[in-house]
Amino acid sequence: MPATAQATLSPPRLPQQRLAHWLAAHQALALATLALLAMTAGIGRIVTHPPAPTSEETPAWWPISLNVAEGRGYTACYENYFPFCSTTADSPTAMREPVPVLLFAAVAALTRESLLAASLVELALHAAIVVAVFFLARELFDPIVALVAAGLWAIYPPALKMVPQVSGDLTAALMMTAGMYWLVRARRSGQLAHWLVSGLCWGLAVLSRSAALAVAGALAAGIVVEKAAAMRRGGPGVRQWAPPIVGFVLAISLAMSPWVIRNELVFHSPVLTSTLTAYNLYRHNHVVASDGYLRIVGSAEAQTEVTRLMGQAVNLPQGTVDEVQMSAVYQREALQIIKAYPVRYLALSAYRFLPLWFDWQVAEAYGRHTTRWDAVIMALQASLLALALTGLANSWRQSWPLAMAVVATSAEYMVIISLLRYIVPVMPLVIILSAAGMGRIAGAWRARKTVAQAHNVTAVYNTRHDEAAPT
Repeated sequence: MPATAQATLSPPRLPQQRLAHWLAAHQALALATLALLAMTAGIGRIVTHPPAPTSEETPAWWPISLNVAEGRGYTACYENYFPFCSTTADSPTAMREPVPVLLFAAVAALTRESLLAASLVELALHAAIVVAVFFLARELFDPIVALVAAGLWAIYPPALKMVPQVSGDLTAALMMTAGMYWLVRARRSGQLAHWLVSGLCWGLAVLSRSAALAVAGALAAGIVVEKAAAMRRGGPGVRQWAPPIVGFVLAISLAMSPWVIRNELVFHSPVLTSTLTAYNLYRHNHVVASDGYLRIVGSAEAQTEVTRLMGQAVNLPQGTVDEVQMSAVYQREALQIIKAYPVRYLALSAYRFLPLWFDWQVAEAYGRHTTRWDAVIMALQASLLALALTGLANSWRQSWPLAMAVVATSAEYMVIISLLRYIVPVMPLVIILSAAGMGRIAGAWRARKTVAQAHNVTAVYNTRHDEAAPT
């Protein structure tokens, strides 16, 4: 077919192609619009669900922040978790990670303990994650995937649910996304500064949600394997790639060190993460000793079980028992049960994938019924997960750290405890991969559309050519 005919009959640019071109040319404006969308959605959540001292996660975090703000120190006494803590004296605690606690302590001190102000800080964190998601996705893929991912996070319901609550989840999500951004840059540039900034972000993520420690460790191990494999193929030697990775690990350790030192001084034990880990290990795994163990343990059942344990456990410390001592009891009892029923424990751990990703049967465990909205969230999670796998399949070499972070987080929670809110800190990474999957599907659709249009152009040209031919 002559070139003039091709030019005359070439298909017009599709509307979505024109939109993509405009968005790529106006990234800053589009990103600002999405951040505004996130804030608008978050404000809507605050209006419809006003922050209160009893709002889901708030009772577990806010009182500690208030104690810090009021000069009583990093203290708390939650008898549901630690029955022998002192309710009359200040009981040092390591239940909750320090970055969110200290952040909201500052908010409380500056705003006369306003929960609304605390929710607005959570809102700012949510909007900041929109920006972090954009930059990470653009670093890995392209501006359009980045804007789609940022838009998905802006209206992601489980994240918006966190806005009126005081917790460490959005802080952890921001730090993990930022840490991953600098890690991706470090893998490409090899610059020590990028590795150090990434390590610092991951350290702050651990101090926001302790599950990030396993993620950081898995990433460090994965990078060592990647570099060692490259070295066997003739890549840089150990002397070239080891120092930046050591710097990454040292930066994480440096960020965590004040918390570890404080806990050593207070409890005479270097608590790396949270003293609630052993409690949750016992609470959510004691059920393997009975039939019908594939389920979530609600708060009422947990309180009954802790009371029973306190009445039957041997070698129980006497008097006022601190959190570390009580954690040792929980851990001892939990490990005894797990060792007695290892197959059941493995089955329960595998089952916990469902409540972790979909809140499966969580409502029933807490005395509620699964609603239509719960079903919508389950469908959304399933869609995001399927799209993420699609995106990962086409970008494994560059995006494996995101997949490893998600897998490490899932595995860590599945062996102990599972609720959907625990997966929220890594959902920005899942959403980025989901946006990449959407881009892959859209690209395949456009390719088929282009082929079909090319066939139509050829058919039109041939028809016109036949009509113009002399008879």
